[in-house]
Amino acid sequence: MTTLSKRELIDRSIEGIFALLYEIARTPASYVGNERIIEALKSQGNLCTLVMESEIQGKPLRIQPISLNTLKKRLSDNGPDRDFALLDKLRVHAQQAILGVNDKQAEPKKRSLNGLEDQIADLEESVASL
Repeated sequence: MTTLSKRELIDRSIEGIFALLYEIARTPASYVGNERIIEALKSQGNLCTLVMESEIQGKPLRIQPISLNTLKKRLSDNGPDRDFALLDKLRVHAQQAILGVNDKQAEPKKRSLNGLEDQIADLEESVASL
């Protein structure tokens, strides 16, 4: 068994956070009841304190707590396709997606013109936030 350096553990945690956020955006309904994840998505600091071991699409996922400053510093070295601004947008989008599942379950849309226009506006807003 090999032990990982602190740098490698941090890098794996960051990769795990990105994987988790993409997975939540893909299937938010499966995370609706997970209070630990819902709490972690409330703020950047809460996301950094998340401790989680799981599997996503058959790949092991391990997230360890990271300092917010360390997270920002590590992501500042990356390009815009993997920076802190993207991570925060993904966090907010994941949180809204989970909350949106609750809203959709509570309030079914009607097949009227107004209902369809509301649905289009919601979808355009979701696409714009990505």
